[in-house]
Amino acid sequence: MTEFEPHPDCDDMTADEIRAAINDAEQDLKLAREVGNEDLKVWLTQKIRLLEAGLARRNGNNNGGECEQFSSYPYGVEDGRIVRYQSVKEGQVVSSPLCNFSAQIAEEVLLDDGAESHREFVIQGCLDTNAALTQARVTAARFPSMNWVGEAWGRRAIVNAGTSTKDHLRAAIQKLSPNARDRSVFAHTGWRKIGNRWTYLSGSTAGGNFEVELGTELVRYGMPAVAEDPVGAMKLSLSFLRLAPLRITAPLFAACYRAPLCAAYPQDLSVWLEGRTGSLKSTDGKAGLLSARHHHLHRRGASARAKLARANHRHRA
Repeated sequence: MTEFEPHPDCDDMTADEIRAAINDAEQDLKLAREVGNEDLKVWLTQKIRLLEAGLARRNGNNNGGECEQFSSYPYGVEDGRIVRYQSVKEGQVVSSPLCNFSAQIAEEVLLDDGAESHREFVIQGCLDTNAALTQARVTAARFPSMNWVGEAWGRRAIVNAGTSTKDHLRAAIQKLSPNARDRSVFAHTGWRKIGNRWTYLSGSTAGGNFEVELGTELVRYGMPAVAEDPVGAMKLSLSFLRLAPLRITAPLFAACYRAPLCAAYPQDLSVWLEGRTGSLKSTDGKAGLLSARHHHLHRRGASARAKLARANHRHRA
């Protein structure tokens, strides 16, 4: 094993000196790969990682902010594969491939459905043949097992054998993902206190530090930024009260408008509509919902008005 000089101390170098050192090391690494010098490849790879970490710290200090001292060692990427560096004896380091692909966490998503929240990782990968792998979305709870690799990427993505390989691969992917984007996503409608401000979440809500993803079933629930005809919408909504006696329609009408406020002012009751078969219980209930929500349904206002009109017609008949 050839002995190499110690890695440079980035704290004693300027940012320009670090960049120049990285460039030189990358050129030397290309030559080492061409001649097949494994020992030099490992040493240069480690040097580049340390220099990049030092540059990140220096840039963070220059910007007046705090920069996380992040290093992927003892893991790295060589020839398109995630590897683990090991010291086999004094002065000798070898790299052991953990798999036949490279992977990084591109996004860390905090998903909140109103009842509970969980984290998901959006992972990007590439085989050592340079074939791109499809983006994988994995819950943080399932990520450590590494069983998602085969499920998301199929037979071509191979995790090498070994009792601790999966543990090392999990740690490597996390250490190789220092720049993952953090996202906060809400998957429900209604009022929600975000920071110190109450915000009504719908399919059209947009925030600077959060997103709303309602899925295919709720995607049409949207609140327009500017109401097109609030007076007309409220008149049509109030017309629901004429469908039946007020002792029936008033509680239903009030419940529809009370529901969105439950997040701010919880309630421990619900409305029960009872009647004989054929007494239009379902029609009354649906009409009540439409009367309160038809102007909230994105691009569905005309359909909602038609349904409410049909309900009025059936009652009059």
